[in-house]
Amino acid sequence: MLITSRFPLVDLIPWKSNGFEECLLDDLDAKAACAVLRKWGVQGDDPCLVSLTEEVHRHALTVDVLGSYLGTYCNGNPSQAPSFAPEFLIKADPKTAKLHRILTFYAEKLSGKERNLLAKLAAFPSGIQEGVLYEIACQDRNSNDTQGPFIEMRGVLEQLRKLGLVFRYDLAGSLA
Repeated sequence: MLITSRFPLVDLIPWKSNGFEECLLDDLDAKAACAVLRKWGVQGDDPCLVSLTEEVHRHALTVDVLGSYLGTYCNGNPSQAPSFAPEFLIKADPKTAKLHRILTFYAEKLSGKERNLLAKLAAFPSGIQEGVLYEIACQDRNSNDTQGPFIEMRGVLEQLRKLGLVFRYDLAGSLA
């Protein structure tokens, strides 16, 4: 039996040594995601297709199904892709609706810096190392100061961690 999921199957964890094998798949890189869409006949230049695949986080199965849909029913026209806006997604799943409502309340309360950082972190669903965080912080700087923005970002990260919106793992893999 093969089960695919975007989420860990925690109910099967006790079976890991008794027949259950977990195989985690990485999201596609931009070039591969565009190739999948093109395989289905989706038309458009690289920036257009990259933007479309980023809407679904370049998740391999989702990109493939989207390509199939666009190629089959929309003559390969990427502008015919369904909307992935939250207001459309909440109608599909009650759990999503609840999460959307909570996150909407958070968005109203968070500072602009917190929302901005969360948006950037969303591009890294499997986590991010401190070196990449440093690079992100340096992109936001307005001067030659490389440490100030990073120190400020660490403060914002700590605020988000306290809210339970981000998590930190130490080198041993335990949640901090």
